[in-house]
Amino acid sequence: MISYSSVEVEQSVLGAILLDGNEILTATREILDAEDFYIDVHRKIYLAMIDLAKADKPVDLTLTAEKLKEKKELSKIGGPLYLTELMSKTPISANVVYHARIVKDYSIKRQIVIKTIQWKQKLAEVGDSEMILREMQKELDVFRMSKSGNEYVALKDILEETLRELELLHETGGVSGIPTGFIDIDRHIGGLHGGELIIVAGRPGHGKSVFAKDLMLNCGVPSLLFSLEMSSTEYGKRQLSDLGRVDFKLLRLGLIGSDDWERIAKVCTEIAERNIFVIDEPYLDIYRIEAITSRAKSRENIGLVVIDYLQLVKTDRGRSREEEVAGVSKHLKNLARTLDIPVVCICQLNRQCETRNDKRPQLSDLRESGAIEQDADIVAALYRPEQYFEDVNIDMLFKGCSSKPASIDGYAEFNILKGRNVRVGTIPLTFQGQFQRFANYSKEQINVPF
Repeated sequence: MISYSSVEVEQSVLGAILLDGNEILTATREILDAEDFYIDVHRKIYLAMIDLAKADKPVDLTLTAEKLKEKKELSKIGGPLYLTELMSKTPISANVVYHARIVKDYSIKRQIVIKTIQWKQKLAEVGDSEMILREMQKELDVFRMSKSGNEYVALKDILEETLRELELLHETGGVSGIPTGFIDIDRHIGGLHGGELIIVAGRPGHGKSVFAKDLMLNCGVPSLLFSLEMSSTEYGKRQLSDLGRVDFKLLRLGLIGSDDWERIAKVCTEIAERNIFVIDEPYLDIYRIEAITSRAKSRENIGLVVIDYLQLVKTDRGRSREEEVAGVSKHLKNLARTLDIPVVCICQLNRQCETRNDKRPQLSDLRESGAIEQDADIVAALYRPEQYFEDVNIDMLFKGCSSKPASIDGYAEFNILKGRNVRVGTIPLTFQGQFQRFANYSKEQINVPF
């Protein structure tokens, strides 16, 4: 059986503290709790040292021995002789942080072993595998947080990183994140950034899934799609229609000409090189999404995650829908920050927008919007007026805008309704329904000011 402990490493940590005192103890306490020591004697010594530090007393051999004597534990740890032995086994304290992390790692491994036994027993008792999986994910998140610690960063180091980011912005024309492939969107938000939760909302039929597909084709990094509504084959057909410029309706019916086949064969190789991964399970809960994403990040170096769509993601049973959505959005934001990747989540709008004259979406149209609005860094809504109007007065529809499109045919908007680090505004796009894709809108067609 594997022993997840090292007496020698624990001794070196304690010996280093006895050699160099409070400064070393402070560094160690950022990593270790007393419970992390496997040897009970070492826990007692470490607690005595902490007691001294809390009392603003020096941590050295003499005072540590006195504190243990006061607690009637000196003889239990082997007396002053054992403390002296700890110091003799630690010639220098320079490696104490490294050694402390080893002790922490062993501690986490022991806890995982214990939890695994408990989960196995509970599974035998209750038989609810989904409940056990949720509990396992929560416990593993706690382990991850305890291992990462709470290290602080000097402001000068933050400023150095900030300057590097500003230089990158200057070199790339303001796009420091992963490109969306849409020029005006990238100019407006600077691309998609690690740690951000981006909500892309819309009513049915306005192209939310198409936009998600476009992001993954355009981003240039390995990406992962959780498609809870559309099958992977349907998603694949949209990719082929887009890149191969094959009429989507004909493609779905198999009415493909020889020229179409040639283009399809060519783009299949191109799509394979994009490193896009798809999960099309319709009943995924947030804990499985977290687990799959963490594994994909480790194995494939995923740089973008897209979830289609938020309201279909499950959480704990027995909660109201508003609580479920709040839980999902919080988990997704934490996932983005933990893995330092952008998470784009498609979201349904309620019917409220359709009661307005122009049908344009607003932030309040988000279903169960409170938690989503709070957790998201960017909330945007897709809007295609041709879904509502056939013969419309352009002047009335775009009242208040200094410029407007000549026609609403193929006209779409990416409306930024909330931005933590970007301003709100309207960005025009072209929707090419024949090929199931969005494209940049040329200045000849539209010049809506942002």
